[in-house]
Amino acid sequence: MTIYDVSSEATTHNDIKIVFGKLKSLWDCFCGSILFIFENSRKRYQYVLIGEKYSNKSNQTILQYRIVGKRHILEMAARDICNSKKIIGKFHPLDVRIISFIAGADQILEIEESKRKVTFNKLKKDIFNI
Repeated sequence: MTIYDVSSEATTHNDIKIVFGKLKSLWDCFCGSILFIFENSRKRYQYVLIGEKYSNKSNQTILQYRIVGKRHILEMAARDICNSKKIIGKFHPLDVRIISFIAGADQILEIEESKRKVTFNKLKKDIFNI
């Protein structure tokens, strides 16, 4: 009479379940990370604002920025960045707010003190009537 050992089959079956469960977990983690990379790559902006400096020659604020993935630092006047839709579209919206604030402040500060309020009101009107 032979005795059939059922416990060894059950253990093997459970081991296979555990291995497949771990493989499925690894596959889900891999797929999730790939999805995360693709979703966030669409949200990246090409230019990053780094800093600013004031030019005494032109009496303007010069902004320093760089292209993502590059080491070169580019410089351009805040007003020129704001006037170029192609360039300003490559910045993050929060950087655009900073750039436009600096460009507006430069524009107002270079005018005579008596005309600043009129220019400021005109600038506000232009901003909200786009």
